[in-house]
Amino acid sequence: MTNSKARFVTPALAILAMRASAEQGEGRGFEHGATAGAGARATSATVGPGGGSFLGRGLGGLIGFGLIGAGLSQISRPIGMAMAAYGAARSVYSNVLGPGQNVHFQADTPIQVQLAPGPTQP
Repeated sequence: MTNSKARFVTPALAILAMRASAEQGEGRGFEHGATAGAGARATSATVGPGGGSFLGRGLGGLIGFGLIGAGLSQISRPIGMAMAAYGAARSVYSNVLGPGQNVHFQADTPIQVQLAPGPTQP
């Protein structure tokens, strides 16, 4: 059996969606402190309910809770971020850190288990 690298695609997309759901707009949160010329202040270019990336929140909700999550994540930015974080954590665990494959042994198979390293040889 081979170890496929494709299992890292979903966690990577989930982490990118979580990052996108946390973005503030074009200036990534710096638009209120930026000045241009003689004291003019920059304004946010974010369009959508609650700020953040509309697509990022939708994708994060989709990965976290499916189609219902994609819709609910558009209600507010904190809900979208929470769903994206849950989806990222779940996909990283199930694809990278989670349990491996089940191993089956035939009946009466002898197994040797070593709990501590053996004595060192002089």
